[in-house]
Amino acid sequence: ACALACFLTLLPIRPEDFRWLLAGLVTGATFTALIGIAQYLFDVDWYKQATSLAASTFLNKNFAAHYLAVALPVSIGLVFLSKSTPARILATIALIFIGLYLVYARSLNGWLAGLAVPLVFFSIVFFGWRRKSFQVPKSIPALLAVALLAIVAGSFLPPAPDQNTNYSSAGLRTLGDAATLLVDPSIRQDKERYRKLGGREALFRNTWSMIRENGALGVGIGQFTAEYPRYAHRFLPERRSKYDSFECYAHNDYLQFVAEFGVPGAIALACLIGGAVWLLFRTGRDATPDKLVLLALTAGMLLA
Repeated sequence: ACALACFLTLLPIRPEDFRWLLAGLVTGATFTALIGIAQYLFDVDWYKQATSLAASTFLNKNFAAHYLAVALPVSIGLVFLSKSTPARILATIALIFIGLYLVYARSLNGWLAGLAVPLVFFSIVFFGWRRKSFQVPKSIPALLAVALLAIVAGSFLPPAPDQNTNYSSAGLRTLGDAATLLVDPSIRQDKERYRKLGGREALFRNTWSMIRENGALGVGIGQFTAEYPRYAHRFLPERRSKYDSFECYAHNDYLQFVAEFGVPGAIALACLIGGAVWLLFRTGRDATPDKLVLLALTAGMLLA
């Protein structure tokens, strides 16, 4: 979807030519969000889950949150691109459901994307429109304000009793302790905080050790799982976790990519991302209002 949106944005075609395509993407994401919301609020169990967390049609709630984070800028874009009030209202309803699920998913990545993606989208649209003196239709700010209020209000609804609502807060505390340990190794003296560390925080640091030792050429394509056990206890030597096995992967695409491809891969990845940003920026200089919206939603999808 990201590649298709970027491709269509850079082509000299009219936005209305593929408005229905974007509507289809949002429709699928909306139904996915509705299932996840029903699981979270009402403990709907007709779709079996591997955990007690609302993951909609996905095995893992983080995957579901990532999918809906990609759809979030498209739903915002449809509010702008729709030419009739009923169509804008439908796009706003879809935006509310997608935003609510990102809150209910209790995924740190989903929360970060839910904050960063709208910020990038609105920065591109409003600064671009202001520079070109384009007028924003009066109904759009009102609908977006309604969507924001609905998402904020809905976030206070209590979950079903079986939902593991402590997962997110515990995860955020652990991430905070891990970040502190990265810059202040003396935290190891605090046995209580040190005991809680492990899992992905240690996994990221161990992966960084792999990158430092094999940065020139990397460990090889697809070799991360075979090489990782050698680094599994670099960060927390006395701890053992489920991430020690040969089935492990980095849980961060960028870290694993650099670990496998080394410095040449990192340079190629940076050039790819930088080139895409440059193309979007160059295209936006002479864009129409609708084209600016497409650029904004494409940037949001790539960011998510």
